Amino acid sequence: VSAEGYGDVGEPQEFIDDAYESIGNIRACATGTLVGRATADVADDVMAQITEALTGRISGTSWGWAPVDERVGLLMPSGYYVVPARSGHGKTQYATQTALNIAEAPARDGFANYVYLGSYDMPAPALLKRTICTEADVSFKRANAGVVSHERRFEFDGAECPSCGASYRAETYQSLVMTNGQKSCQDCYTPLVPGPSEQERLRAAAQRLRRTPIIWDDRRCEPKELAARVRVAQEQAIAGKLVARDGTVLPKGVIRAVVVDYIQKLPPPPGPNNRSRQREVAEISQGLVEHVAKGCKVAVIALAQINREVDKQKSARPTLADIREAGDIENDADEIIAIHREQYRLREKTPAEYQ
Repeated sequence: VSAEGYGDVGEPQEFIDDAYESIGNIRACATGTLVGRATADVADDVMAQITEALTGRISGTSWGWAPVDERVGLLMPSGYYVVPARSGHGKTQYATQTALNIAEAPARDGFANYVYLGSYDMPAPALLKRTICTEADVSFKRANAGVVSHERRFEFDGAECPSCGASYRAETYQSLVMTNGQKSCQDCYTPLVPGPSEQERLRAAAQRLRRTPIIWDDRRCEPKELAARVRVAQEQAIAGKLVARDGTVLPKGVIRAVVVDYIQKLPPPPGPNNRSRQREVAEISQGLVEHVAKGCKVAVIALAQINREVDKQKSARPTLADIREAGDIENDADEIIAIHREQYRLREKTPAEYQ
């Protein structure tokens, strides 16, 4: 690699990516895994996985959503999962919340659960601000406008019990029956006090998310370069060498999943300029499978856009054919989980139908 670096390497970033891949193959070459494997060797690995599952040590990672785990199964290493949806239907919010679910799950074998979140649709600070507002139950528009309240009010911030700590949302508090001029906790009958203000909730949510082991990356790159970044971050996480900007050393961990938001935003790998857009998206998808999922042995959750024509259909429920510039995505993916919000389609209907 050093010798080649003195010559005409062509595109520098492509040369660096190839160097990462070549160096990574040294470890595989040393263990003899570049050649085929005997059935007995593969069978040993399979039985080891089955035995671990029987003893409660599963190799997969939960989505953090019980219905998804039941229908789809766990996120498996080297798995490729595609989540398509129309704009505004919440695919970014779903992926971000899934990343939080994984990152906040209990540590396994002493290693924290890291998630590499590639946000190529919006800058990382903007996405994290939305996440903090969601966790704090504060309007994103109010936070952006700087009109976040510092007062504690029952009708706005809800209520909480000073004795047992139970919390009541504003609408729940309004439905409680007043006794002797005040409303009390339904569990211990202690008089309720106003809940934390919007500003207090935002600070608490931000403080909690600061400790979340998520690596945010909003620099657009090809799948091969993304794999190189994930590989370096994986090595640093396992060795406990990840350090925040303020000098805080992050805990040792393992990257369990890589989130890509979204496929159509990634630049295609180098190739002829006369390729169709479908071909480019297919190459991006294949690159995510080959270089990131299988190359780094992590689960990849890739978001995708749905064609606008789906809104013209009678049911508006997306199908595989509705994925924008689909290419071979349906052939690459282990599972495809489409998001459909019926209320979004009915937003222009009468209030009764919308509800």
